Amino acid sequence: PKDMILSLKEKRMKNLYLDIWVLPADNIFMEIQIKLYGSSKMLSENETLLIRLPENSNIGQLRGSLKKFIDENYSKSNLGNLPNSAAFFSDRNEIINDNYQLKNKELISIIPPIGGG
Repeated sequence: PKDMILSLKEKRMKNLYLDIWVLPADNIFMEIQIKLYGSSKMLSENETLLIRLPENSNIGQLRGSLKKFIDENYSKSNLGNLPNSAAFFSDRNEIINDNYQLKNKELISIIPPIGGG
């Protein structure tokens, strides 16, 4: 199989859509809505991102796809480590790990690390 391809698609319904797909094009996809907090808000003018991922994706795969997207589109920002360092939370405010199996139409949150002194 070919590598994952990530591209900015379009704005619809006040969400920024990102398409992540694996060739061939007959794969089945699911949509995940990500609520943005902290520095992750730099990825969109809106509060959420709607992301299409191949069916049966998990948080670890989402991290890899976001990393590729940031490297290609925000290379001059300080977001490079965001996908690896951020925590993801379920709609029940529970931390979800990299093996967590995403479900179609699921709402999750991305929380970047907070620094301070």
